[in-house]
Amino acid sequence: MSRLILLTVLVCVLAIPTAAGENQGPVVEHSLTYSAKGTRSEARHGHLRINDKKIPWGFSRVVAGDQSFSFYVRRYHFGNDGYHFAQPPFFPPDSPEDMSTADLNRGYVLTRERPGNTPADWFYVEWNDGAAFASTDALDQLIEEQAIITVPTDLGDAGWRPDNVGGRERPDNVGGRERPDFPQRLPWPPTDPATKPAQ
Repeated sequence: MSRLILLTVLVCVLAIPTAAGENQGPVVEHSLTYSAKGTRSEARHGHLRINDKKIPWGFSRVVAGDQSFSFYVRRYHFGNDGYHFAQPPFFPPDSPEDMSTADLNRGYVLTRERPGNTPADWFYVEWNDGAAFASTDALDQLIEEQAIITVPTDLGDAGWRPDNVGGRERPDNVGGRERPDFPQRLPWPPTDPATKPAQ
C-alpha cells in the first residue's frame, strides 16, 4: 500500500507543470515536405519553427535546446534541402563571459560561444561569415542588420536547387524559374547535398 501511495505522489509531482514564471527552452518543430514522393526523384524539404516562428532558409547551422540542424542544398532532383538533423550533432561551446545588457535588450549577441547568461529560449544560428545567439523576436532584426541572405521556404516541389546546367550553378534560377528578385549570388559550391550538410 505504501508503494502505491509513493508511486501516486511521484506521478503527481512529475505531472505538475512548471511555474509560468520559469524560463523554458525553445519549442522546436521540425517538419518535412516531399516532392516526387515514392519515386527515384524523391526530395525531402526540411522546415523549422522555433517558438512558433518560421526560420528562413539560409543559416548553415541552427541549434535550439538539445537539437542541432544543418542546412542542406540539393544539386539534383532527389535528396535533402532545407533543415535536417545535423550528423554529427553540433553544439557551440560555453563562454566564461556573460553578454552585455545592451545585447540582452537587443535580443541577440554575435558570438560562436554561448554566454553564461543566455536566456534558455534563445537559439544559435550560423551563416557564411557569422554566428549569433538570438531570440525569435529579434531574428528579423538580426537578418536585416547583418545582411544575412535568406531564401523563401515555400518554393513548392522545386525546393531549393540551383540550376546546374553546363557546370554553372546559379542560385538566382530556382527550380528553373528566373528569380530576378534574388538579392545576390551565394557562395558555391556547398558540400554534396545528397550526403553532407553545408559547412
